[in-house]
Amino acid sequence: MAELLFRLRYVPDEESNAIRELLVDANIDTYETTVGSWGLGMAAIWLHNDAQSATAHALLDAYQEQRKQTPLPPPVSHWQHWLSHPWQTLLFCLLIGFVLFVTLSPFLFSF
Repeated sequence: MAELLFRLRYVPDEESNAIRELLVDANIDTYETTVGSWGLGMAAIWLHNDAQSATAHALLDAYQEQRKQTPLPPPVSHWQHWLSHPWQTLLFCLLIGFVLFVTLSPFLFSF
């Protein structure tokens, strides 16, 4: 019977890729599920073989202990994100302006 090993929701790509690589290197038989098109499923890594459970959990515990020791990069501020994506920022500003115009136009242009 399958066993839930690791939930992937809100896990950064580099961490999930490192965990996948760790499990492949240890020859642990796993499969993944996604959240699906509607977002109702559970993104996770599952074990096929329950006999490998202790080994897999020991590897994950060791990986997480090692990950605790490495410092995280500083978070990206909103301004840095907006400046690094100028077309997306422009599109959002135009969309906000359009919504404001449509919302306020009955009050501004009423005769």
